[in-house]
Amino acid sequence: MKRTIFLVALNAVWLAVSLLAPILRAQRQETGLIIQSWKYDPETKGLALKLVNSSGKDIIAYNISDSDGSRDYYGRPNPPGEHLEDALGSLIIAQMSGKEPDKDKPNGIFASGATRTLILWAKDISVKAVVDLVVYADATAEVLNEHAFSQVVAIRTGQLMAMQKVSETTHRALEDATITNPGAAAVEKLKRELVEAKKLNNPEVAEGNRAVGLQSAIADLERYQQPNFFSKKGTERDHLKEYVEDLDKRIALILPHTQIRVLESK
Repeated sequence: MKRTIFLVALNAVWLAVSLLAPILRAQRQETGLIIQSWKYDPETKGLALKLVNSSGKDIIAYNISDSDGSRDYYGRPNPPGEHLEDALGSLIIAQMSGKEPDKDKPNGIFASGATRTLILWAKDISVKAVVDLVVYADATAEVLNEHAFSQVVAIRTGQLMAMQKVSETTHRALEDATITNPGAAAVEKLKRELVEAKKLNNPEVAEGNRAVGLQSAIADLERYQQPNFFSKKGTERDHLKEYVEDLDKRIALILPHTQIRVLESK
């Protein structure tokens, strides 16, 4: 009797996968990132998706939405879950160093032709997953999910705005000959900027994504104030000039990735 129940359960799972497969196949061909296969583990509630980059280009960011067909108290469909990955930071670090980016990390750049396994939580086998956003290293994108796309743009633009403010503030402090401690002067002004940035606690817009970048820059500049922080010779102004020159290079590299060109649907 137990064996019969087990076989029936297997048939039910097979049927669920069979019903799900045409939906995934129809949707996954709309982008250069495809879901080649999937496997559901009822014990861990994990849905393992095997992803393949078939685009011919490196992928920097992507989003996968999943829906279980559930409804809220009023009978309305619940919004799908979103799994968003963005490895722009890895690309910029590689470009700054002049080295090839590391494409083997699970959350790093998704190389052309590579495969990757992503595990999503799913309450049962009925969950449907679809790739609905792919952003490439050449600053183009395939967009089937406007919300996920706007999130990528908002986060990147907010980080860029923070870097631009740090650059502007540091440059002004360095150019003012009356300021004896330009690093401290820049930190003081940036802390005021941070207070204002935190007031707009909305990650959906670019301005709401400035705080993290400002906090990071303030921490960097405060370390410059510590005695014997620098191992090489030079004045504080010399080191701040190097810092802001490096920052300006990063800004120039990031800027094109905030001006993403949307590709026509396949």
